[in-house]
Amino acid sequence: MVDVIDQAPKGKTVSCPAVMVMTDGETQTINSLPTYQVNGAALYWAIRHYWLHPENRGELANGRAIERLRAQDFEVE
Repeated sequence: MVDVIDQAPKGKTVSCPAVMVMTDGETQTINSLPTYQVNGAALYWAIRHYWLHPENRGELANGRAIERLRAQDFEVE
């Protein structure tokens, strides 16, 4: 994965996506982030945070990620 963006690929109409751009240029899209979390912005920043900070990925298994999500404790990068 080379990037996480919040704009749908050309030709796709989705609302509030998180789009993972792969090294080969292909994309994987999670549609409608507000479906999973109110507003969806914190979930987008969580996905981006754990992509940019692999040293924090252990938090995904120990409950800290949920605490971060609830507190919206993510730097906007």
